[in-house]
Amino acid sequence: MKSLLRHSEELFEAVGNEPKQLRIHAFKAVDDREACMRFALGHRSVLLNHGVKNIITVKEQWMTDPNVWVVLVDSPDGSKTYGGARIHRSTVNNRLPIQEAIGHLDSGLDDFINRNRKDGLGEICGLWNSIEVAGMGVGSVYLIRAGLSIVQQLRINKMFALCSPYTYRMAASFGFFQLQELGDKGKFNYPTERLIATVTYQEDTLEMPGANNEQRNFILDLRSQPFQRRIETARNGSLVEVEYKLLLDNVD
Repeated sequence: MKSLLRHSEELFEAVGNEPKQLRIHAFKAVDDREACMRFALGHRSVLLNHGVKNIITVKEQWMTDPNVWVVLVDSPDGSKTYGGARIHRSTVNNRLPIQEAIGHLDSGLDDFINRNRKDGLGEICGLWNSIEVAGMGVGSVYLIRAGLSIVQQLRINKMFALCSPYTYRMAASFGFFQLQELGDKGKFNYPTERLIATVTYQEDTLEMPGANNEQRNFILDLRSQPFQRRIETARNGSLVEVEYKLLLDNVD
C-alpha cells in the first residue's frame, strides 16, 4: 500500500485533470479490505489537507464491522479513487460514528438513538472527495444520492448526517433537517474548537420528506435501476459518464 504522503502528493499533481468517467459502487465493508484501505487513505489525505490531524471517526475499526457499507467513487478500472462515503447501521452492540464524535458533548444523543433504533436507524458519514474532482459535486451530491439509494436494502429508515457548514446546505436538499434538540440547536464545536458541525436528520429515508424533487426523483431512479450508466452534467458544468453499481450483496 502506497504511503499516505505519496497518495496526497498524487492528488495535488492531478489538479485540472478531472475524470470523464466515474464508477460509483457500494459494498459491505468486510467484503473488500483493499477498497476500504483506498477509502481510508483518501479520507485521511483530505482531512490532513484541511488541518484536521486527530479525528476519532477516522479509526479503522469500521472495516471489520458487519454493519458498515461503503460507497466508493473511482475510475471504471478501479485504479484511481476519487471519493467515498460510509453507511453505518445502528445496533445495540455498536455505536454510530456520531456517538463516538460528539456523544460525550451531549448525553441526549444516546437517548435519541436508543429511542429510534427499533425503527431502523443509521448514519451517512465520512464523505470526502479528492482534489481531482473538486467542483464536480462528488462529495456533496453524488455520494449522498448513492447513499440514500441503498438504505432501503439495509432497512435503514432514519438517518443521521453530521455536517460541515458546506455539506449542511447540500444535505438540506435531500431532506435532512437540523436536529435542534441536541447541542446548541443542533450545532457542536467539532472536529476542533474553531469549527462547527451540525447534526442533521432524515426521518423517513423511503419518502424523503423535505427533499427537492430533482434529488428525490434521481434517488428513486437509482433504487429502481441500481445498475445503470448515464451521461451527466457535473456541478462544475463538465460532462461525465457515470456507471452505477448499487445492488448490494451479503445484506442481513
